[in-house]
Amino acid sequence: MADDGPAEGGGGDEAATVAADSATVEEMVGRLGLAMLAAGYAVTDVGSTLRRVAHVTGRQTMSVGALPNAILIDDPSVQRARVADMDPGTVLRFDQTQVVGTIAAAAAEGRADPTQVMARLADVEAMPQRYPTWLMIVGNALMAAGLSVVFRTSWGAVGIDFLVGLLVGAILVGVARVPQLMGLLPFSLGFLTSALVFAAGTWLHLGTVPLYAVFAPIVVLVPGAMITNAVIELAAGDVVSGGGRLVAGLVTWLMLLLGILLGAGVVGVLPGELVTGPLTEIPVWAPWLGLLVMGLGITVTNSASPRLGIVVVVVLLVTYTIVAAFAAITSTIIASGIAAAVMLVVARLVESRRRNLPTIVTFRPAFWLLVPGSMGLATLTELAGARTSAAETLIVTVFGTIVAISLGVQIGAVISEAMVPHPTVDGPR
Repeated sequence: MADDGPAEGGGGDEAATVAADSATVEEMVGRLGLAMLAAGYAVTDVGSTLRRVAHVTGRQTMSVGALPNAILIDDPSVQRARVADMDPGTVLRFDQTQVVGTIAAAAAEGRADPTQVMARLADVEAMPQRYPTWLMIVGNALMAAGLSVVFRTSWGAVGIDFLVGLLVGAILVGVARVPQLMGLLPFSLGFLTSALVFAAGTWLHLGTVPLYAVFAPIVVLVPGAMITNAVIELAAGDVVSGGGRLVAGLVTWLMLLLGILLGAGVVGVLPGELVTGPLTEIPVWAPWLGLLVMGLGITVTNSASPRLGIVVVVVLLVTYTIVAAFAAITSTIIASGIAAAVMLVVARLVESRRRNLPTIVTFRPAFWLLVPGSMGLATLTELAGARTSAAETLIVTVFGTIVAISLGVQIGAVISEAMVPHPTVDGPR
């Protein structure tokens, strides 16, 4: 009987310890999940990774769910549920995403305890941007000019895109400090860019200015990645998240369309006069040079290290080469899907050997290049003046490319699972 008292007290202490440990794990899972969402992971990948994290920390019964802006946690062992959420539109820079990817992989493989994970996540939040603001604005202009070359617009349009890219970059930096204005950017920047590019083309007598010259400075606003992630999530059964992303992406597309059409109309360019290109002024070898410039722009605007910038350029070049090679023997749609599958497998193999190069970072440049967002915007814009048969062809091309990229990502994931013994987390933006 004398031992009963201590035994009961010990049981109570043990229960309190379990509850305290569970609270720590729950907080860690919530914070890690939000960081992954801000880094651009699909909710399908976030949910599966967090469940692995809960399992390796001894919480096999813990249920974890993910939404685009929230993490849902239910721990039956202590009969407690909680929700971790973040403000819509929260995003991480490239350098922060790289660290979050390594943290997520370490937590999922049991190489970091909850306290270490939360400490590292706190360091990520405190990371200063690597480059001064003015250089990041210039980086946006380099992205615009480089992408304009890849689109093979015209040399005059490339120069205009660089200057307009400076203005767009400055606006993006300023609006980032006022999140309430972010929702106005697709329409307002679509209008401003369209009016400036077409007006400059007319003033400089550049002749036909293709639509891609308008898209290049605002490509960061095109929701192609969101749409493709939505398709991936819907295919995985995440109907709420996938459906929400799909609607949000389509609304953004429509806002960009309206802004571009109104901007063109203001300077006297009618919808029936809009063309996508490419033109013949820029030679076929020039896109590789444009990719170098684009990679430099991505590096500085996303605060990536010079070493990571080299990786970005290599990924862009390899991806474009794969698309160009397979498009010559099949079609652009099929080539995009093949490139997505190949590049995801390569990214996963690289990650298995270099932990500081997580797939979410190394695959993202390829995803940005493959993303059909600009093509989709071109389709919607041309619908205002295209014949029905032409419009139908363009729509089939856009959504066919979206599906091809999504299937390529899923096929690449299956192949990499077989090739990499202990795969880490992955997922495109």
